[in-house]
Amino acid sequence: MKRILLVGLSLIFLSYQHCAQKADNIVARVGTEIITLEEFERDFGDSKLVSRLKASPMQARESHLEKMILKKLMALAARADSLDQDDIVQKELTEEKEKQLYLTAIQVDIYDKLVSEQEVKEYYQHLNEKRHVAQIFLKFNYLNNPKEVERVRKKAQRLLDKIKKGADFAELAKKYSQDKRTAPNGGDMGYIRWGTDRLSKHLQQIIFNLKPGEVSQPVETQIGFHIFKVTEEKIYYKPSYSEARFRIQRTLIDAHKRKEFEKIFASYYDSLKQVYGVKFNEENIYRFAEKMAASKEQHSKPDSLNRGRFYLITEEDKKLPLVTFEGGSITLGEFIPIITAKYPPYNLPVQEYVEGTKERLKDMLRIKLLAYHAYQRGLQNSPPIQRKLKRLKEDLLAKAFQGKKIFAEASKQGTNFIESKKIANQLMKEWIKKLHERYEVKIYYRVLKKAYSRL
Repeated sequence: MKRILLVGLSLIFLSYQHCAQKADNIVARVGTEIITLEEFERDFGDSKLVSRLKASPMQARESHLEKMILKKLMALAARADSLDQDDIVQKELTEEKEKQLYLTAIQVDIYDKLVSEQEVKEYYQHLNEKRHVAQIFLKFNYLNNPKEVERVRKKAQRLLDKIKKGADFAELAKKYSQDKRTAPNGGDMGYIRWGTDRLSKHLQQIIFNLKPGEVSQPVETQIGFHIFKVTEEKIYYKPSYSEARFRIQRTLIDAHKRKEFEKIFASYYDSLKQVYGVKFNEENIYRFAEKMAASKEQHSKPDSLNRGRFYLITEEDKKLPLVTFEGGSITLGEFIPIITAKYPPYNLPVQEYVEGTKERLKDMLRIKLLAYHAYQRGLQNSPPIQRKLKRLKEDLLAKAFQGKKIFAEASKQGTNFIESKKIANQLMKEWIKKLHERYEVKIYYRVLKKAYSRL
């Protein structure tokens, strides 16, 4: 009996411990929704936030959390009014999902092969870090000369010995450094970000292994010796490795492997077009081009899809597929909003509209085809995509709520823009108060206090 009681107490204790751990991860509750510490830090990770607010770390956290809570409140209210079924919200979500799938396909099929995991991890080690650096530079008068190297090495060592004994680094830089750009300012090189092209990887590793106030040993390069001093470090919010991985890969490719990527991508994309049987519907493209060539400038309502020159396009026309592939198509109705503001001038020959249409279809097709390819491989369920879509949906719902509940009402009541804006601000305050009461907002300041503690 005693043993059963002990087991029961142990289970209760473990359950309590698990709940306590979960509670330690919650920054705020908004109705049935929660804002976790990870969510808050991810959203809060804007390096400019604190300087922009000119606030203490805790004030900055509270201010940002208020914005997150307000967005969540408006999203909840929008769902309650079924605004999540709104056509515009659904359309933008679909487009963003395609974009994320497109990027995921590129990452899995190309980036992962072009950039090694070791390169990414090395870059991640100092991601979002900066060092304020000063240097003393002593150059070689003669290159590839062992005696000259030894002479300059001894001179650099003598300067380092003086620094260790308390000599002022900046004054020595002004007097002895041979870098004309930095010497007048005491050797100040400004802030160095990890991954910069300004310095070699070897020099960056030396600098980023120094703590504020520390001075390096003399470092030999092809042109001379450098002595570095780190005067300050700045460490901004660092996302998890899985979240940062794609951005780091893209940065490394843009810096060192762009041409190689473009060559591989062209071959990869061509193979996908064959696999999924991409076909441009020449007849439908030509019919569209004929109507564009026949159109004249027309002015319709600002919210009309057929604004300007698209008045000859009927509802039936919009259903026509301009390009097809195994998993879908691009219809004329999908195509028109993309090119409304970018279409060529009036009175061109039909063939020029045909070529222009095909050229513009290529961008849409690239995203749609790769998105379909990623979907076929089940990549739509990856956590990064789901997180981005969830965040986007909240943004869209909050905007929909503001537009249909606040701005629409303010426009009815106001007689001009300035008056409508004042009414909208007042309505927003009233709604915030109502929503706070309806969804019983609770903030856990103890957890908020430890959020992004390196700020």
